[in-house]
Amino acid sequence: MKEVLRKILTFAIFAFSAILYKLSFFLKRANNVLILAPSWEGSKGDEAVISAASRELQETGHRVTLLHLGEKKEWAYLQTIDEWYSVAGCFSPRVWMARFKLSFLFSKNASFFLLGTDMLDGSYGEWLTNGLLQITHQAAFTGLKTNIVGISINTWQNKNCMEVMKGLPRSVKIGIRDHISLERISKLIPSRAFTATADIAFLLRPVVISPITQNYIDWAKNKKSEGAYIMVININPVSFHNDAETASFIKNLTATLSAVAEKSDKKIYFLLAPHDFRENRNDCELLRMLYDQLPDELKKNSLLMDVQITSEEIKAVVGHADFAVSSRMHMAVALVSQCIPTKCITYQPVKKQFTSYSEEVIAQIHQDKFDGLFKQFNLSGLTITPEAALQHKELNDFVSSLYSDKAGLGKQLKENLPAVLDKARLNLS
Repeated sequence: MKEVLRKILTFAIFAFSAILYKLSFFLKRANNVLILAPSWEGSKGDEAVISAASRELQETGHRVTLLHLGEKKEWAYLQTIDEWYSVAGCFSPRVWMARFKLSFLFSKNASFFLLGTDMLDGSYGEWLTNGLLQITHQAAFTGLKTNIVGISINTWQNKNCMEVMKGLPRSVKIGIRDHISLERISKLIPSRAFTATADIAFLLRPVVISPITQNYIDWAKNKKSEGAYIMVININPVSFHNDAETASFIKNLTATLSAVAEKSDKKIYFLLAPHDFRENRNDCELLRMLYDQLPDELKKNSLLMDVQITSEEIKAVVGHADFAVSSRMHMAVALVSQCIPTKCITYQPVKKQFTSYSEEVIAQIHQDKFDGLFKQFNLSGLTITPEAALQHKELNDFVSSLYSDKAGLGKQLKENLPAVLDKARLNLS
């Protein structure tokens, strides 16, 4: 009975929203767009996709309203947002009133974009994925041009979430940001058409806002003017299972960087660049551990970016690198979108216990995001697993080959980048 009432109430609100939209035809809304954030404020990766999409839309004459998940205003520092609107109520017991209020917001806008990232397969929580998809469904049903922007799909998916996605109106354009995910979701939902795109963060602009960002850039420019290489290092604290593994990796990486520096034909300066500052996920803490363990000579030749700056500014700084190792996907996007030869340490497969269709499911989730990213450039073999990175020889060979292969990698990135950028723009068309 509850399910029947829920469906009736959902349809009533959707119908009201659609009628209100038609009755509001006289409003000047053609250039007004809504962007739904994929998660709460904090992730630099999420910030990158929000900034890229909103700046691209602003520069084509649109007024951008960000729908954010927090009760209080989130991402308030972004200069590419015109208005903010909280959809926190859509994930609370106030959901019906929140959806009703959305009808009035929708009536003032022409387009809706859900920045899906990796949030739509249910692996981060069925309630969150379904909440995002229900808002998207209402936008499409109302009459807004509706796009789901650049998503990826894990090896495990919540069946209920896939059913909700399958039930979206046919008018919803669903962009898939890598070929691996496209193959996966096409098998899961063969009745739907999907669009092959690229991560919207490829369109992120390198921007300098703060003096500290300019200081980082000046440091890199000065070292390069001396004829040296700049190598970006980004490492991720959630790559390893425990402190012992992390310590072992830091020890291996320290030895590897020493070996690479010794063999280089030119001096190498290391730019230790974080791409996540959240508690328990803070790249800066791990990079500080690395910096502290570097030999004195390498320490003198290294800079730790320990002040938080925006994702656009991070892209501006790392754009001065000659080659890089990253363990964050959106740091890798910032690098390869500037044709910087990059190799990546992948994420750990995660074992999680889920409830799906009232069944307890234990799944090992693999994220193929890095492999999908490089496949956009017809590249492969540029990743190493955390397990392999714990082996000194494997890590040393992996990083050393980046140094020797940098010219060929850079050439291939340059050749394929225009097509990748075109695919990224498809998310917003």
